[in-house]
Amino acid sequence: MPTKDIMSASDIQSVAAAARSVGIDHFKITGGEPLVRNDVVEIVRKLKKLAPKDISLTTNGVLLQNLAQPLHDAGLDRLTISLDTLNPKRFEEIVGWKGRFQLADVIHGINAAEKAGFTNIKINVVVMAGVNDDEIGKLAGLTFSKPWTIRFIEYMPLGNSQLTQRGLQSANHYTLTNQNIIDEIEAHWGSLLKIDRNLEVGVGPAHVYQIPGAIGRLGFISAMSRPFCETCNRLRLTATGDLRACLFDGGEINILKHLNKPNTYKHIIQAMENCVGLKPDTHAKMGNRAMSQLGG
Repeated sequence: MPTKDIMSASDIQSVAAAARSVGIDHFKITGGEPLVRNDVVEIVRKLKKLAPKDISLTTNGVLLQNLAQPLHDAGLDRLTISLDTLNPKRFEEIVGWKGRFQLADVIHGINAAEKAGFTNIKINVVVMAGVNDDEIGKLAGLTFSKPWTIRFIEYMPLGNSQLTQRGLQSANHYTLTNQNIIDEIEAHWGSLLKIDRNLEVGVGPAHVYQIPGAIGRLGFISAMSRPFCETCNRLRLTATGDLRACLFDGGEINILKHLNKPNTYKHIIQAMENCVGLKPDTHAKMGNRAMSQLGG
């Protein structure tokens, strides 16, 4: 999108400052893909000045190799990296960047993140039936050698995606429940051990387990089979300045018009209060915006 249509780093800081003033103390920088912004390190630096309890960032990892250290130095606390497959050819098919980015780019990014000093790294795996569900056991097995939390996320049909655009199946066809995923992992590695959620940094909505003998952990986010709407405490701010009450449903309130005007904080806080009131009791079965526009 044209730069004039998206929020600047200072705009984001203003909204975050208003949020801090009413008790919001965790910030997650997400996407689309946040590392395509040339001011992403500046954004982290500006958020850090607000002294939140935690700043995290979710990325597909392909640009992380050169940014991991600057992000760490700017004050980023945690990283979540998306990785849906360990198969190089399948990676290109899933991301649709054939010949442009490769699985090796993500692996190099993860290595750079560890070298930069990031701990408690989370790896997000969106499981898609008939696409990558044959890799569930292998992906879970990464926790034997790495202290990561591998988080399995049920496929969520949000707007248009490569899967829905193929037109081969309905969007819901690709959703595999986390109970099915757990069954598959236990068939590979035996019964899982349940971990106290309080022991997991940045646990969010995940239920946490561990394979006996593993050094890492497994997380399961079941937005489709077991919605957690009653405990959802998140507001999303899009790049175009829309406050959004729910990942699936609308309830958008644009706040760009309030920035850099008299009583900016007052208007932003009012917009946040109004947005919270728009949260649904239970989200819809299909979202009206693509994940690339909303982030996680």
